[in-house]
Amino acid sequence: MDSGYFRLFYGIMDVQRILIRSFFSVNNEIQQPSLLILNLVRNGIEAMNARGKLTITTSLEKNEVILKVRNQGKGIPPHIMEKLGTPFFTTKENGTGLGLTVCRSIVAKHKADLSIDTSINGTIVIVRFKNG
Repeated sequence: MDSGYFRLFYGIMDVQRILIRSFFSVNNEIQQPSLLILNLVRNGIEAMNARGKLTITTSLEKNEVILKVRNQGKGIPPHIMEKLGTPFFTTKENGTGLGLTVCRSIVAKHKADLSIDTSINGTIVIVRFKNG
């Protein structure tokens, strides 16, 4: 495996630790941040077709833990945006259409908010968790 994979893997691990300490450590569902981040990162990487930069950031704003996953893909067309998160809807040849559905389920379970902003310069997925 190339060093880019390891940088991405360890970067994800750092993000998980921040989220776990900031939010998820108060309950026993440690696998959920892994699954949420994995699905958002996978979607971002696939959207870029091996080109561009994927950025994962976390922050604490007011009383919220913010997770942002930004990619430099070509953006999501409006007719696709309105269907995102619909179970089994996919634009990928081998996709299941469950990745974003699972993400939305995790987000809802934790009374968080998920938003998607997209343009021709890329897409950013923002998850806002209430802290406390």
